[in-house]
Amino acid sequence: MSSNLYCQVLPTSVEPQYGFKANDRVVFQINHDGQQIRPKSIRFNGVMQLWRDSTFATKVDATDKLMLDPDAGINGMIRQVTTRFGNSTVECINEFGRWCKIKNEAKYYQLDNCTSTDSMLEGMTYSNDAYVGGDDLKINLTQGMLFPVSTNAGNVSSSEIPFSIDLDIAPNTSTVPLPYSRTGSIEISLMLQDNTKCGMISKGNLPNTNYGYTMRNLELRYLAEPEQESAGSIILETKTNDHIPTILTKVAGVQFSPSHPFDAIVASFLKTGHDSSAGNLNYNYLQSEAITELIEYLEFKIDGHDDILQYPLMKQTSEIVYNYLLAWHPYINAYEDVEVKRHGLTYTKLGNTLQSGYGIGVHLYGGVDAGAKVSFNISLKSAPTQNYRCYFYAIGKLLI
Repeated sequence: MSSNLYCQVLPTSVEPQYGFKANDRVVFQINHDGQQIRPKSIRFNGVMQLWRDSTFATKVDATDKLMLDPDAGINGMIRQVTTRFGNSTVECINEFGRWCKIKNEAKYYQLDNCTSTDSMLEGMTYSNDAYVGGDDLKINLTQGMLFPVSTNAGNVSSSEIPFSIDLDIAPNTSTVPLPYSRTGSIEISLMLQDNTKCGMISKGNLPNTNYGYTMRNLELRYLAEPEQESAGSIILETKTNDHIPTILTKVAGVQFSPSHPFDAIVASFLKTGHDSSAGNLNYNYLQSEAITELIEYLEFKIDGHDDILQYPLMKQTSEIVYNYLLAWHPYINAYEDVEVKRHGLTYTKLGNTLQSGYGIGVHLYGGVDAGAKVSFNISLKSAPTQNYRCYFYAIGKLLI
């Protein structure tokens, strides 16, 4: 057996004529019996096509001025990812595209998303937060403008974007090889996101459009080598979208119990009503919108106790946003640096018409067991004029 194997896995189902579309499920089975998967090498590859109609007959061109969320790219086209080791579910991440968007925004500089090969392969750019709105193509280009790059033979053509995503899933977070003896066969199941919730917006304002996407030539690739005997536990980072409540009033209490042990909680917001329709992609569903009314104080408790944050957070950036940034560096591995060294949140984003680049969170040093009751008590400075959807994620670890 070769010491360095480049492995390919195709979906378990036959690809439809025009490719997989919104709300389809794509399942991959990795059977690496006798092998170990190299760390962080599992990639989801394919070609995305963009269309103006639901029959996949009319291509998208530059006049549509379509853009993806700059921090999520093509990750936004994935609604849910479920990972199974043998017969056991290891991780199920709902709202996967939003997870990728807020994580990249909170852990990397804006320019990182247009200067690294990895981000470019995922269709990401940098968010030009000094300019939001308008139809100027030259400026919006930096925010993820999509161009048609090829035309199929015949009458049916589409704009095509090849991509390669290093999926942010538990098997890809190991720092050591993953042997078959620890995982068994690995099933990775992806559900594709709705056309209006994938972070795609249009600045073209064209009438009679029904934007959508399809994905063709889907595959997983990973690097493997003959399995070696290993000792000790392997640590994997896990995350779940545990709760999506809505803030309706000036004072709101949010409670939920994560289904797995967790080391941090993060959350982002989206105003109710900021939803696109198939023919009118005005809003970015993945946007990390700020609370316009501002948070007057934020309390956090575990099982009714305030051992983690012993006082309410009141300052918008130096307390609330800073603790949100800290939460993105959970103490999963003993040698990890938990300091905040880079992020893409700026005062300019918060000051724009569509205020964005905001979230709440808490770092739980030492971790908390599954089933513990998490409580966020939020008091706004005034009653909200629009309701806010809250997307809460729990970040934890799994030992195998």
